[in-house]
Amino acid sequence: MTAFVKYQPYLPKDRVINLTLPDLLVCTICDGIAWLPVACKNCEKPFCLPCIETWKTEREDLITCPHNCSEFIQRACPPAIIHILNTLQVTCRYKTNGCAETLSYNNLEKHEKGCGYRLMTCSGCDEKIVQKDFQEHESECALVSLKCNECTSVYQRRKQDEHTEITCLRVQLHQLRDRMTQKEKDYNDKQHALESQVNDLNQILAQISI
Repeated sequence: MTAFVKYQPYLPKDRVINLTLPDLLVCTICDGIAWLPVACKNCEKPFCLPCIETWKTEREDLITCPHNCSEFIQRACPPAIIHILNTLQVTCRYKTNGCAETLSYNNLEKHEKGCGYRLMTCSGCDEKIVQKDFQEHESECALVSLKCNECTSVYQRRKQDEHTEITCLRVQLHQLRDRMTQKEKDYNDKQHALESQVNDLNQILAQISI
């Protein structure tokens, strides 16, 4: 589901280029175009589903309608309003990043999920990069971490030249020594445990023979 910020419109009115009936389409909770719309059974005003869910959880007793009618009873959004919503032409939320697409209301979410102008964060430099340029940026960023396939060392791309073949072999040698040391410790621990068990058994046998 789309990410929402509490009581902030997912779809502000100024992104709609052919808005002619705002009074029928605006969620009075967030003042944006109703998104994932549901309606009040009494007044049939539409609301964003996330907005009305938050509205209901913040009221302990009688849940009044945000449009100031009687008790709020949720129903499906009227087909006429759904039809009008689906005629809306909307600019992409990533327009300020360079996206020039205009989408229909019902195609908007699918487009924005895969929009090439959606910002992504580089794992190396933390810079915000538009999705269409992200792969190229990360393949060149000097601060991105790389992992050696041989010794599993992790280092930044800018230090890649420092990880020479000799350095890699030294790391592998240290890793081998560490594994041997650990195996020796594990062997000694098992040996001590066995010796302890033998001593315990000998004590039990000694008590039985008395």
